[in-house]
Amino acid sequence: MNIGNCPVVILDYEKVETFKTAFDGIEKFFLATPTGYPQIDELIIPVIEAAKSSGVTHLVSLSAAGVQQDSATPLSITEKCIQNCGIDYTILRPNLFMQNLLYLSPSIKKNNQIRLAAASANISLVDARDVASAAATILIQSSHKNHIYLLTGNESPDLIEVAHTLSQVTGKTISYIPVSHNEAYKELIGCGLSPQKANLINGLFEIARQGWCEQIHPDLKEILKREPASFKQFAWDYKESW
Repeated sequence: MNIGNCPVVILDYEKVETFKTAFDGIEKFFLATPTGYPQIDELIIPVIEAAKSSGVTHLVSLSAAGVQQDSATPLSITEKCIQNCGIDYTILRPNLFMQNLLYLSPSIKKNNQIRLAAASANISLVDARDVASAAATILIQSSHKNHIYLLTGNESPDLIEVAHTLSQVTGKTISYIPVSHNEAYKELIGCGLSPQKANLINGLFEIARQGWCEQIHPDLKEILKREPASFKQFAWDYKESW
């Protein structure tokens, strides 16, 4: 199958029979960890071994900021597997995506409120489009092997400031209301998320509440050779969502 001029093949982590075709002629591999899988090492090690035996020489993995704080999380386990697999690697630890706020779009539109369990945390939110550009750059260039990068935005607002920016963009008064874990979960479910997805997004902002997501780091700027997108630019790009 082709999309445009790009051939597309199926790689199903749970179907070993797809591995050989997927890695045939491939030198570089981008791994997005399926975080909801309980025994993550049992899922990804066969995939990595198949990639290695097929001649893959560089593995770029999407992780997350703060993952080093808990060695038992799927992303932390994945990082250890990758670092010990015998293939050159690059691990990307992006901070919370600006796009995570889009999950709250129905509530923001209806109630003019952002309701999350992040307390007063500052978060150096990063645009997922910049993370994608960074991953593409790293896959093309060879100078990023065996590095771990922390990818953040160029500012670290709290959610009151985020709400203020959305107010400026929309002309409405949008407020941030810090709520409990259970209230935030109900809010996300009310916005149409599945229980699994609601738990994931809720957990990310609770990580931010611990102060682990406020750091501004230069890695993304250095990879892209430009400033990361600002939250204001993101808010304007997605104006119809607010």
